[in-house]
Amino acid sequence: MIKEIRYDNFKGKSATFTLTGKDLIYGENATGKSAVLQAVALAVQGYLPGGLKRAEDVFQYATGDSMSVGLMLDNDFEFTRTWSKIRKTNKAGEETVSITQDIQVSPSRGENTNATKEMRIFSEIGRFPLIFDFEELNGMSDGKRRSFIYEIAKFDKSKYNAAFIEDYLMKKTEIITNTELLARATAEIKTLMTKFKDDDNFEISLESLKSYILNRALEFKAQRLEASAASRKLMEYKNQISETDRGLETARAEYDELDNKIESYSSDMATEQAKITESAKLCARADKLREKLFMRETQKSESENLIKKLEERKNTFQTDYKIEDAEALSVEVKKIDDQYVGLSIKSETLYRKVNKLEGEIYYLDKEKAKYKNACCPVNSEWKCPFDFKKSAEELQIKIDQLSAELQEVSKERKEIQDQMTDLLNDKVEKTENAITIKSAVDRMTRDNEIASADLKREKETLITLKKGIQEVKTELAQTEKDFENAGRGDLSILKDMNILLDGFKTRRAELKQIISDKEKAKHSLETMLQAVNESKSADENFLICNTIYQDLGAKGVQGQIVKDILEPLEQKINDKLIKFPQYMNHRFTFITVSDTGQEVFRYGWTDAKHNTVLYPALSTSEKNVLTAVIMTALLESIDIESRLLIFDNIENFDENARSAFMHELAEMGDKFDNILIAGVLSKDQAEDGLSNGFNIWKLS
Repeated sequence: MIKEIRYDNFKGKSATFTLTGKDLIYGENATGKSAVLQAVALAVQGYLPGGLKRAEDVFQYATGDSMSVGLMLDNDFEFTRTWSKIRKTNKAGEETVSITQDIQVSPSRGENTNATKEMRIFSEIGRFPLIFDFEELNGMSDGKRRSFIYEIAKFDKSKYNAAFIEDYLMKKTEIITNTELLARATAEIKTLMTKFKDDDNFEISLESLKSYILNRALEFKAQRLEASAASRKLMEYKNQISETDRGLETARAEYDELDNKIESYSSDMATEQAKITESAKLCARADKLREKLFMRETQKSESENLIKKLEERKNTFQTDYKIEDAEALSVEVKKIDDQYVGLSIKSETLYRKVNKLEGEIYYLDKEKAKYKNACCPVNSEWKCPFDFKKSAEELQIKIDQLSAELQEVSKERKEIQDQMTDLLNDKVEKTENAITIKSAVDRMTRDNEIASADLKREKETLITLKKGIQEVKTELAQTEKDFENAGRGDLSILKDMNILLDGFKTRRAELKQIISDKEKAKHSLETMLQAVNESKSADENFLICNTIYQDLGAKGVQGQIVKDILEPLEQKINDKLIKFPQYMNHRFTFITVSDTGQEVFRYGWTDAKHNTVLYPALSTSEKNVLTAVIMTALLESIDIESRLLIFDNIENFDENARSAFMHELAEMGDKFDNILIAGVLSKDQAEDGLSNGFNIWKLS
């Protein structure tokens, strides 16, 4: 939605307006109401509706050496167009003046040319506003009103094609009972359909068929008249032959020239249409690429931030431990193991020595006991008379010596075992320290490897993103260049060219008839003998072609199109008309076929007394009401995409019609982003818009 209009030095005025979406501007004449509406159109399109598009033509509305118009949308997108007069002096002292247009958009997405900025404007706000001037509408002829309604009315055009026309015409031939006549009629229809141009404008294609078959009918009519009058005009034809020869050369030269013009204009129209289609495609493609570029730039920024975090994270994975410390501890543990093994061997040797000494002491104790009891050494039950006391004492001395040695050996073994225990404790402590150091180093190494892998992967992602961004930028630049080279096309040029083309075709048809007439006149003397037969054949052919022409016209195919367009619109108009109490018994109607069968375009209503009153016969008040009802009905079924709706000169409505019209517009608020109306109204008349949700502005 437009929320602000700005213009400077436009039509002698400078102003800024804040809009609400539904706004009414009122005031006396020459207060600048139309300037506000035209400023919106000029900002959106770059030229005024109905005006020329060159910068020097637009600059006619400037006061001073520069003029600007600009809009701001509710999404904070804004743009300004500025036209400036540039003066330059060459080396010879001659001054040259040029008019340039500069476009500024904000926020920018990298648009650097007027063409790309216009594409951005079109994508944000739409290509054109829908503008109506009630002074102009009320002054239209019936034909212009018909064209206006046909152009914007919405109806299903898909079923109207070559197959529909051919089927319609073939069904009409079912009433022909003469076999030969039926064959000729069928052949004529088949030939006619080869002339159908399958393009988007069905009405133009249909008019082309009507023009072709009408020319055929006129040819056969001329043949019939010539054949029937040939015998009577023999002498007259002789005098005309020489004149015919002279006229044929001139007519054929003009005919060939028109043929070339028609071919050239048709080619130019196809080129212009292709430009319009291509520019729309390129505009949409550029918008998608800008969105894609924005997303990838965002991803690139996120990736760069992530790389920075990963680098910081990698630097945090540090430890005071060194793997060399763990390896040194492992060496010490090995030395301890070696010492432990040596002590173990020594301890085992001492252990065996202790066991040996304990065995010897045990044996000596038993020997000593035998001598103490004076028993026989051979048999302990025998009493021995010998004195063994001395032997017992000697054994005790030996036992004491062995016991002392055992004590020394046991003490030495205990000391060795204590050393082994200390070595084991030292080994456990050093082993645990080595494990702790190695675990810390391994964990730091693993964390650094993970961080390094993440960092490497993200850097690869960033490289891919940068490459993708460059590819999108390259493609976007090429698309913008293609858009500038292709041009945008111009619907108004197409319409103007189509009018000229129709004129050329009409003149060519006239020349074709003239050439045909002159050639027939020239050859009439040779064909006099066939006059009777040709009269009958030409009469039948004329009847066939004329019937086909009628079937294509207002009572046939064309009438069906009109019916499809106007019947729904007619119903909508009547639904709105009954809301006016004084007209609730009136019935609106379109009249497309006159009482004589001619195609016309008139409308009016049947009043409460069942009298049919056409639009020209209505009073000014009645015309106002009917115009308001028709316009609102058309807007509800409009077939033109536009987000801006502008009405000027609503003072041409009387109070009831204007109030009803504004109420209808208010109900269409969701169909348009902005509805902007203006007129020469009093304060009380303008405040009627408040009840319909319009914000009112007074200019003075």
